[in-house]
Amino acid sequence: MAIHPLVFAVVFSAFFLGLRDRTAFPAGVRGGALYGIGVFLVGSLPVFLLVYAAMAMTTEIAVLWTVQNAMQYLIAGAVMGSVADGVHIQAAVELPAPANRVWDLLLRKDTFLEITRGMMAYENTGTWPETLFSPDTTLTTRVRPFGIGPASQHEVRVVQVDASQRVIQTDESGGLVTTWQHTMRIESLSDQRCRYTDRIFLHAGIITPAIGLFAMVFYRYRQHRWKRLLRRSVEKSGHS
Repeated sequence: MAIHPLVFAVVFSAFFLGLRDRTAFPAGVRGGALYGIGVFLVGSLPVFLLVYAAMAMTTEIAVLWTVQNAMQYLIAGAVMGSVADGVHIQAAVELPAPANRVWDLLLRKDTFLEITRGMMAYENTGTWPETLFSPDTTLTTRVRPFGIGPASQHEVRVVQVDASQRVIQTDESGGLVTTWQHTMRIESLSDQRCRYTDRIFLHAGIITPAIGLFAMVFYRYRQHRWKRLLRRSVEKSGHS
């Protein structure tokens, strides 16, 4: 019985990878989640129904157990899909400033350090250019989440800076992260408001789910810091 979970995990994963490679079945987190629910419906649900029919239990308990097990299969499938194919993350926020103003700030080193301060520490920032994002720029640094623990190598290569579309694309990697592709986009909503969007694709092998969760929190944090930065800028202008 002790090896059963391991054997099941191997078989569960092998069938998904085979299905993904030999058919048009979706890949990634979405495909993994669909696969997990499918396995539950075909393989486990009939067994549960037979067990429920043979046991004296309330409908509420039967439903609770069914939902609990379905969620376990869904999460297991989603995790497997992320490990196999990576994860896509998107976060957007409306900012109380003109798009051109936010674009000018986005390019600057001091803005980047301000919006990441408190959640990510970078070494050797004194050697970085003041205009951080310019075409063909490559930044090599060492990073420490929350500023604690050992630092790991990280490289940021600026792939695209499109001022007309207000889009920046970077290709990053380092430590246990093999792929970290980041797109930043600013869209004008009105004369005094814009939408800022982060889109990320990342892959880090078996720890992809954990890195993905960290990235979701990290970019939401950065966007919160964007609001704070703009609010302080307005207050400073009001006092001057």
